[in-house]
Amino acid sequence: QPPSKATLFSPSSLVAVFELRARHVVERAGLRLQDIIASGVSISDAWNRSGVLLNRACFAHCELVAVRTFHRSTQTIAADTPSTEGMTRIMTKLNSLFALSML
Repeated sequence: QPPSKATLFSPSSLVAVFELRARHVVERAGLRLQDIIASGVSISDAWNRSGVLLNRACFAHCELVAVRTFHRSTQTIAADTPSTEGMTRIMTKLNSLFALSML
């Protein structure tokens, strides 16, 4: 059965999506770089030719760090100050909105 809407948009699920995305983009960039180098091109030319994919890998990793840090900070606030349940709920929704806006 497919995951529920609440599960799909939960911060931990979104962090997992960003982890998978970053892993995929980094792997793709690395394989492309290896293929170009294996074809006999110099390393500097290989870097230049795979620059777009390497740039995407950098952005994917930075976005993962932002989403993961936002999620951990929200959890820390919830654990440290249980009286801020309303703020925690708002921050969780803001985290989801932030993550979804970057996909």
